Amino acid sequence: MPYVQVRFAAPDLLPATERVIAEQATNLMAEVMGKRAEVTVIEIVRCDPARWFAAGRPVAGPAAYADIKITRGTNTEAQKAALLADFYTMLGRALGPLAAPNYVVIHEVAGTDWGYDGLPQAGRKRSAL
Repeated sequence: MPYVQVRFAAPDLLPATERVIAEQATNLMAEVMGKRAEVTVIEIVRCDPARWFAAGRPVAGPAAYADIKITRGTNTEAQKAALLADFYTMLGRALGPLAAPNYVVIHEVAGTDWGYDGLPQAGRKRSAL
């Protein structure tokens, strides 16, 4: 049950771009990380490009940051490395050539600290057995 927040700053993008990012992010979580699409949540946050800075200056061009939360120990280092690369590529395709720097961050949260519908992941897994 991953949670993904994608923040981006890009001028003149159609609102449909947000849906494309959400669909492609969900697909990557399923295909690369083996996560169930039906419990994958994607939050899209559009930012004003005038408020996106690097080195103290406004960034010229589209920029993005993705914050991905997964349950600790459910993916290999190879899967995570592939997701980082594929996610960055997907953002560039959706938003256009990205102005540097852009980040994709994976947070692994302990199953005891990660709730879904009021139950910790660790408890959900035990009750499913």
